[in-house]
Amino acid sequence: MRLLLVLALAAPLTGCLGLFADDVGTAGVDAQQQIADDILGDAGRDKLVDAAAILPKNYSFPQQRLLPPVTVQVKGAVAPDANGGYEAERDEGGIDYNNKVHWEDVSALLPPGQPAELVLKLTWDASEANSADLDIAIDVPGTRTTHSAVSETWNWNLAVKQAVVNTIGVEGEPARVGVQVSSATITRGFAWTLEVQATYVKDVLTPHHAWALDVPSDAGGLILESEKAGGDEHVTSQFVVIDPDDNLVAFVDFNDLSIPTQSVFVPTSRTGQHVVYAYHMHGGFLRVKADVPLGNVAAAPLPLAWTETVDLAAPAPGVAAKDVFNGSAAQGLLPKDDAGATRVTFTPAGPFPLRVEAFVRGQVVGMTKVTLKSPLGLVDQMTVIGRYQDERGSLGYTSAQEGPDNVSDWKNVQKGQWTADIVNDSPAVEVGHAVLTYQR
Repeated sequence: MRLLLVLALAAPLTGCLGLFADDVGTAGVDAQQQIADDILGDAGRDKLVDAAAILPKNYSFPQQRLLPPVTVQVKGAVAPDANGGYEAERDEGGIDYNNKVHWEDVSALLPPGQPAELVLKLTWDASEANSADLDIAIDVPGTRTTHSAVSETWNWNLAVKQAVVNTIGVEGEPARVGVQVSSATITRGFAWTLEVQATYVKDVLTPHHAWALDVPSDAGGLILESEKAGGDEHVTSQFVVIDPDDNLVAFVDFNDLSIPTQSVFVPTSRTGQHVVYAYHMHGGFLRVKADVPLGNVAAAPLPLAWTETVDLAAPAPGVAAKDVFNGSAAQGLLPKDDAGATRVTFTPAGPFPLRVEAFVRGQVVGMTKVTLKSPLGLVDQMTVIGRYQDERGSLGYTSAQEGPDNVSDWKNVQKGQWTADIVNDSPAVEVGHAVLTYQR
């Protein structure tokens, strides 16, 4: 009870010391320190030090600094040359044909190793004869996508779109944002403005890197908690924790909206270097600490390596689910699952497969589909349907964007023997898988 009283009394005093340090300088700090000494006494101070020694310790992350926020504006215009582009709605798949994209390099906002939350706000004012659907395009470490949740094709008023992305600066990796123009009806053209607000944090777990953390022998586990950055959105993330023997400890689907403490505890049973890898982060980052004092508080990014393997380089007869043009089914009903797919087995190389993704190289003139499964189930699926190809692009269902048939389920990533189920009627393509892993 006496220790609790000391801690309760010491907490506000500690805050006061920080306040006076800013306001009155060294003399004020000394005066406040003397007040604390008079209240606590030597025994009280010793107990306070002992209590602090049992508190969890945060891991620190190199090259991260608490920089002042930055706001920049990118301005551009939609011209008549944007006519003829088309992007399907989300439930229609990934059709993306002849669209114009204006990219802006924002690497100056992301120094190597520096995490940042980017809040992107796109505005434009269209009319009946000058309209288009504008989307925020993002290509930064940890996020490569084009946001187009709501179509504004027929909006002839002031339109606004906003996106939030959490990322980190990486040497040699692209860092750009921009505007994609599709479904345009342009006579004179109109202007748009993209505002980019960057808010910086330090000592946080980030996407893109696999981070190595030294876990002490007496630790019960790791604590990961939300660290909001520039906005008020809740933090979501998916990440894995891997033990020193490169075995999976846990896959965590983190959403602090459903967690009252906005933190999770991941038990560990081994001493030594654990690896934490986040597939994505949104609305903020994660702080990491152990439940005991740390001997080595410094986290370290591990080198990452992609390995590509071609599983098939020839047609693979079969019927893909929901393939209206190529497929046929009894009684006129399309199959819900692939029928007659060619199955290839493989074992991902490396210490632990962080990601295993399908790829299709070459021009698809019909249909190509590949489904990758681990011992736990579906991990990645890609469907490419090519109907028409010219210098402006492909018209058809492509793999450039996520859709109802291009999905990934990272909770099923695991060691062991995997399968690739392939249906392909294009003779000039290579179908395979790529494995992302780390090097200790």
